[in-house]
Amino acid sequence: MSQNPVFLRWALAGWIVVSQLAALMSLLGWFGFAGMSLLAFDAGVSPAAAAFVGIIWAYPLLPLGLGIWSWLAFKGKKDKLALLLASAQFVPACGLALYLLPNFM
Repeated sequence: MSQNPVFLRWALAGWIVVSQLAALMSLLGWFGFAGMSLLAFDAGVSPAAAAFVGIIWAYPLLPLGLGIWSWLAFKGKKDKLALLLASAQFVPACGLALYLLPNFM
């Protein structure tokens, strides 16, 4: 049984859209976390606090960049790359979930 390439392209486009919606939903939680991250400066300005806040505030660039790159790969018919890039948006969220999960069990 051969796969229909048109169906696979539509499925990939759907996956890119779903991954971008999930990334958008992760940004809703990020707003609160980003605001709270500024409390790292309560003890004074330090390189560690600046790095922590910088990493937290740079997070939205990851889904934005991966989303644009995945659509460009999709347009260029590089389907495997587009799938990888769209799926890579879940890596930070899954890592955070694995880190936080033992605290809730």
